[in-house]
Amino acid sequence: MKLLKCLVVACFVVGIVGISISADKDTKAAGKEGAKNLVKNGDFEDTSGGESSPFAYWGFWGQWENGMYTIAVSKGHSGKYCAKISCDTKGRGGLYYVDEKNEMGINPGDKIKLTVWAKAKDANDGRLFVNMEGTPGDGWATMDLKQGTYDWTKFEKEMQVPYAKPKKEGGVFHINIYIYNKSSGELYIDDVSLVKTKEAKEIEE
Repeated sequence: MKLLKCLVVACFVVGIVGISISADKDTKAAGKEGAKNLVKNGDFEDTSGGESSPFAYWGFWGQWENGMYTIAVSKGHSGKYCAKISCDTKGRGGLYYVDEKNEMGINPGDKIKLTVWAKAKDANDGRLFVNMEGTPGDGWATMDLKQGTYDWTKFEKEMQVPYAKPKKEGGVFHINIYIYNKSSGELYIDDVSLVKTKEAKEIEE
């Protein structure tokens, strides 16, 4: 009986150690890849947004360039929901993530990677793209999304954040993400992520 108890205890301890090692490996791997997503609600699962957008932390405007675009909740890529931008009148509509307080902790000189999953339906005759804005200026980096009709596709771009000073005294350096539909069709967006791949101080060293 004593021998049996010892074996059970030994197996239990080994099991705990095994789980601990496995979790530690996963944490290190995630950290090495810079896997922390700095964008809140990038998976669009939180639909407790405000007047301009049904998605928390995201805004929307659909009447640039005399256009008329709408935003809606639709079936997601990896989860339940995604953002759907539809065109009624061609012009420009945009879903945006504004980080004026720099809660993402992005600094000039940082290297970052932006990932967006998108699909489209009859999105012709107009550009679909991600526009990086904020302190460095409007369009300091861009990433085009495919036009036409296609299923969920992953779009990625690595970029380095330019050096720039806030125009307003006491202003905070920050970057914003705008996702624009200038086409005559529908654009679906999900699983938006922005991660740091290397900080400015590491590059300087």
